[in-house]
Amino acid sequence: MDNGIEKERISWEDVYSAAGMLADAVRSSALWRAGRIVDVYGVPSGGVPLALLLAERLKLPVAEVPGPFTVVVDDIVDSGATLRGLKFSKGTGVPALYTTMIKYRDAKLPFDCVSFRLVNREDPKWFIFPWDHTGEEGPESNVTRILQYLGEDPDRDGLRETPKRFIKAMSEMCEGYTEDPEEILSKRFEASSDEMVLLRNISFSSLCEHHLLPFSGKAHVAYLPKENGKVVGLSKLARLVNCYAHRLQIQERLTSEIATALDTYAETNGVGVVVQAQHGCAQCRGVRQPSAEMVTSCLLGKFRRASVRAEFLSLIKG
Repeated sequence: MDNGIEKERISWEDVYSAAGMLADAVRSSALWRAGRIVDVYGVPSGGVPLALLLAERLKLPVAEVPGPFTVVVDDIVDSGATLRGLKFSKGTGVPALYTTMIKYRDAKLPFDCVSFRLVNREDPKWFIFPWDHTGEEGPESNVTRILQYLGEDPDRDGLRETPKRFIKAMSEMCEGYTEDPEEILSKRFEASSDEMVLLRNISFSSLCEHHLLPFSGKAHVAYLPKENGKVVGLSKLARLVNCYAHRLQIQERLTSEIATALDTYAETNGVGVVVQAQHGCAQCRGVRQPSAEMVTSCLLGKFRRASVRAEFLSLIKG
């Protein structure tokens, strides 16, 4: 499996070193010197091993639930969403300190944060920790835990390879993150045409970002080349649709992204995109409407004119 994300292995030596550095940082804080720090909490599940080591060094108990004078420990801190979701047992407010091995994406956090190493926003990585028992395929352990949560036995014949298959499938369905729409549309051809160009019935499948369930359907993509301008290769329109479809999506954004990219990188006089899709999250759960179809559109430039819009919609219907 290669999804283009750089991998970095963290050793136990790194972890022990981080625990020592974090302990020193906590001891240097004003709250520690004032005797206000009372316990240590590890954010499940990656923060737990580091929290146990830190609690041992600080001679503090491990908390089941964090409070306002708890040292909260995690292996990676990114947007702060994990901390905002924690339930506090004492008071309101945030914990006194948030310690972490890796500060990811320069998160702006509403509390003191001590970091073991920094990772630039432009340099995303997948970190493999010693407790990721599945080695290089670290995400597989999370799938195993989900199967256990559902009451299944991950070791039975039908499920033994499911975590590996699931991660492989997700990587394939999200391969659009590794593709560049500007590069896809970079090759164009002289055609001296200013008439509408339409590729209809482009089949696609995407993943709803709300439930990670598939939605699939057809996209109709049209554009007006500039006078005496160039046209885009036929396959490139389909590739553009799949570039954005193979990401976590909502249909409204998918439609807009396709239109905006085509208008920007192909230098058109206007773009029209209509997407029709059926959503798994509405078919097999919630409202359970297996026949419902969602239709979205995005019209840019001259496609906002009534006559051009009418021609576009009539050509879609065929």
